[in-house]
Amino acid sequence: MAYAPPRVNRRAAQVRRRRLALAAAGVVLGIVVIVALTSGSGRPRLPLPGVGRPPKAGDPFAYVSSRQGDFEARAVAGSAHDLVQYRNYCLFLAGYAVLFGLVAYATFEAVFDD
Repeated sequence: MAYAPPRVNRRAAQVRRRRLALAAAGVVLGIVVIVALTSGSGRPRLPLPGVGRPPKAGDPFAYVSSRQGDFEARAVAGSAHDLVQYRNYCLFLAGYAVLFGLVAYATFEAVFDD
């Protein structure tokens, strides 16, 4: 008995192609959004004044008692920026999971076609 490839339903093939096209469009859209958000806005900024000057004498990381109020204010402010970075990272991972799910859904039948 000779092997015969399974017959492919035209409707199912169209659905698979549409899902794959939708997933590809989602990937392209995601790449465009990422590039738009991370790209610069033209020319690089000019260097800050004083870049060519020699450094000030003394240890720049030494404790200065006259700035105690500044140190305390920063300590009270906490690390809110860390929470924002963590939130952005979680949102990125969620978006990646959605995109991965769309691609997996679109290609599932093509990979596991009996």
